[in-house]
Amino acid sequence: MSWMEFVLGLLTLILGTGWLFTWRAHKKKNMGEAVQEEAKGWQEQQNTYRKTIEDLNGICDRIREDRDRVYEEKERQRKENEELRQNYVRMQKEIASMRDAHAKEISELRNGQARLGAKLSTIPPFLCGRVGCLGRVKVTLDSNLEELNAQVDFNGDENK
Repeated sequence: MSWMEFVLGLLTLILGTGWLFTWRAHKKKNMGEAVQEEAKGWQEQQNTYRKTIEDLNGICDRIREDRDRVYEEKERQRKENEELRQNYVRMQKEIASMRDAHAKEISELRNGQARLGAKLSTIPPFLCGRVGCLGRVKVTLDSNLEELNAQVDFNGDENK
């Protein structure tokens, strides 16, 4: 067998059986499947990214809702605090005016007490500690003042 026959036999085997064409078709088929699998992998990765983005958007929406709720609550508390401050200032003014009014009443009571004390100081020459006495012995009223207060109510009527 010569060298030429060997080459021709080999070429006949390769070309005659279609091995070369089959091999090329098989290679293309495998390349196509590899490209499809790679495309599926990219598609799955893209779906994963899309799902992650959707989850992050949901989280961002919840954070925005919480932020808005906290902002509204903070504004409500600010208004409430402002109302409380206004009430506090108003009550302080009322207390100050009541204090002034009571100060006037106390002042009036002290003036009335001084007038009554002046009137009372004119009465002792006409009092006597002994019943039916015409000698008029001076009576000290300081010791009897507490007893008189216990016997007389605020309207000036004597208790029985």
